[in-house]
Amino acid sequence: MKTRLRSLLLSALFLAGTVTSFSAQEKHFKRVEGFPPGEQTNDWIGSFMSGVKDANVEQYTFEAPYERVWGATLRATEVFGTTGGRPRVAVDASSGRIQNGRISQDATVGMGATAWMDEFVVEVVRLTQALTRVAVMRKVVEKQISGDRPWKTVWSNGKIERWILTQIEDELANEGVDFKKSALGKYVKEKKPKDYIELKPDGTFHLYIGGKDSEGQYEVAGRTLALVQGKKVTQLKLQANAIVDGTGKRWIKEGGMTQTTALATTDTATNRDGNAQGEVVDYSRSAPGKYVNRDNSTEYFELKPDGTFYLQESGTAFAGRYEVRGDVITGVLPNGMKAKGKMRGNTITDEGGKTWVKIEDVANIGAPPASSNASAASSGTPTEVLTNENILRMVEAKLPDSVVIAKIRNSKSKFDTSADGLIKLKQAGVSDAVIQVMAESVPK
Repeated sequence: MKTRLRSLLLSALFLAGTVTSFSAQEKHFKRVEGFPPGEQTNDWIGSFMSGVKDANVEQYTFEAPYERVWGATLRATEVFGTTGGRPRVAVDASSGRIQNGRISQDATVGMGATAWMDEFVVEVVRLTQALTRVAVMRKVVEKQISGDRPWKTVWSNGKIERWILTQIEDELANEGVDFKKSALGKYVKEKKPKDYIELKPDGTFHLYIGGKDSEGQYEVAGRTLALVQGKKVTQLKLQANAIVDGTGKRWIKEGGMTQTTALATTDTATNRDGNAQGEVVDYSRSAPGKYVNRDNSTEYFELKPDGTFYLQESGTAFAGRYEVRGDVITGVLPNGMKAKGKMRGNTITDEGGKTWVKIEDVANIGAPPASSNASAASSGTPTEVLTNENILRMVEAKLPDSVVIAKIRNSKSKFDTSADGLIKLKQAGVSDAVIQVMAESVPK
């Protein structure tokens, strides 16, 4: 027990310095669909790095509350215990840490010369009310015959760690889905549409692959689809409108969304335009306007009605043309380079993982230098008066506190700062810093 707790503690200390360094530039991790078998290490890196940094960490920030992500992580690590053969050995809800597998020196006794062992620690950290960071640490050791130690540390290639992050992402995307009801239908294999699986209402399936037909029975348990053919049982993973086979290949349900679209729409029941979850919205009319980087208010871009855009990012200005098809926006620079983004409600998420939020008056939060309050006043444009509702909308759009506070300080306001009003703000997830500035802005 002491060894296990010490291992978990050391791993947690290693993670502590890594998890807290949140970057607004974070890109989406490379998903790993099928479970990576074997050792999954890079020996040439491990031999060089051994003793310098003996554990690999893969991490990602999910746009979901801590409670949801913690629940998804518990389910994902349970699946890892059965699929990956590393059972959970410790769960510490107070610190948000889970350990799968355990490295034990005694366990290497009697093992072959190429034997290896590993252990994992997953840490879940609340960053904000709506952002949660998950870090997956893996340490791997190999048995060695010579030397003063019975094993040496080797470097993980990160695939199993990213597979765990993929499971967590899928758990979040598929929350509330009753797969026993939704699984029925025909699924075609990506890039090989002639191959397909059809799940029938009577509990039978028809499989066509490589020119050969086969049939059998199927069962659905949670997100696991079991295809039964005599004594042979093949287990597959169900996703929203997709099936993932043992090699990581996806089979897409006819008439359903791809996984990318599903992940982009499942965290809210309806989008800002009031469309039901799962519909692809045409944003071609509503796209024009000004957008600011949610995590860095000095970066912004403007989509103009004439199909041109202006972008200010990382201290550099860009201009070009854009087009919107459905919920995908594509920007094209004069040299032909393209960049795409996913539109949802009043936000755009680019390929680098940045989220840009549409706002009515960018000048008030200090983004573009061109539009000033003075020019707005001279043109006769009425000055916006902020209310509690405006603050709740900005918080719902996940604007950082610095942006919301700047907006308050540069606008007229009429806030309800009564006891009931403050309680409602707190319950809605408004931070203490924002509430304090709101209270200070009310005339005495």
